[in-house]
Amino acid sequence: HARAADVPIVVAINKVDKQNIDIDKLKKQLSELGFLAEDWGGKTITAGVSAKTGKGVDEFLDLILLQAEIMELKADYGRDAVGIVVEAKLSKGKGPLAAILVQEGVLKVGDWCVCGLYEGKIKAMYDDLMSPITEAPPSFPAEILGLNGVPNPGEQLLVVPDEKSAREIVKKRREEEDKKRLVAPAHFKLEDLYKKVKEEHVKQFKIILKADVGGTLEAVDAALAKFSGEEVELNVVHKGVGAINVSDVLLAEVTDAVVVGFKVSADAQTRDLAKQKGIETRVYQIVYELLDDIKAALEGMLTPTVRRTFVGRIRVKEVFKLSRSGIIAGCIVEKGKAIRNSLCQVTRGAEVVHEGKIQSLKRFKDDVRDVAEGVECGVSVGYNGILAGDVIDVYSEETIARKFKE
Repeated sequence: HARAADVPIVVAINKVDKQNIDIDKLKKQLSELGFLAEDWGGKTITAGVSAKTGKGVDEFLDLILLQAEIMELKADYGRDAVGIVVEAKLSKGKGPLAAILVQEGVLKVGDWCVCGLYEGKIKAMYDDLMSPITEAPPSFPAEILGLNGVPNPGEQLLVVPDEKSAREIVKKRREEEDKKRLVAPAHFKLEDLYKKVKEEHVKQFKIILKADVGGTLEAVDAALAKFSGEEVELNVVHKGVGAINVSDVLLAEVTDAVVVGFKVSADAQTRDLAKQKGIETRVYQIVYELLDDIKAALEGMLTPTVRRTFVGRIRVKEVFKLSRSGIIAGCIVEKGKAIRNSLCQVTRGAEVVHEGKIQSLKRFKDDVRDVAEGVECGVSVGYNGILAGDVIDVYSEETIARKFKE
């Protein structure tokens, strides 16, 4: 991307605090990609840093500033301000807040602006120390209060002349967004039928996802998307920024979803409604706990693997019909052993003719729990069609929970 955009690159070589790091090897790899380091006669600026100790970070930042000076990067202070949303959240006490990095112009308190699908008049601004400020020049970060919604990170903020202009721009943007949602009717295809059948066989775990800020919300959503597979699917019915509210609970009720929150809370009214409706709400402060719980829930929906273990093989020598006990097979245990109440299947040639349990096991007239290899016994499997020559395979089954492949 950098090569295509014809922009300079400043490379940070991390972990220089380690004794065995080979910086020349890394520079050689860079050169193979077409980025020759300055000290090797090229134009790519490189700097050794350590994210762990902080070594070289200040020097690396100085190199970026030096590169900016060489390129004579200048911002237009005289135009209407333009910025980009770095982060956004819904504050319980203040409402929507957006962290903006000003790119052009000077952003001021009182400016009308549009940002994505929202507009508003800037009521207050704060610097990175949360101290109130009245204006923010280019390259200056500021948190603004006044938008009527929470924009997404990466969206552009534009200052406009007045309220009317702001509302007209946002109205047009929302109309365009509505048009995108309208899907033209299409003729039915075989692929549609296949997709529908496949969807009906996929188990869905539905959640409503809430987070404190937009960037965190998108990051968690992206991490959760990795858990879906051919058999189970995570369906994020709705995601949003801010506290868990009554609307989330009502939506969870009609969609049969679980409400999941990250670094957010629910007020007493919402908690009471969730309890009344039987809606499960989970709130997390640590992202790995959230991901582990969702993963475990999805894995619990996977059809478990059933492992069969061979126990013994019995061959039917004769069949007796008794008035009280019904059909009893006179057998000999050819391999392993026979155990009462064990699972079994009766085969005749290559065909399985019955599956069930060993209901009774006798030695002469006595009921026994098991019979060893080479010993004769009487067996009842609850199948009146059993014949001499049939083979009864005895086995046990173990259900094994499945996991997602790493």
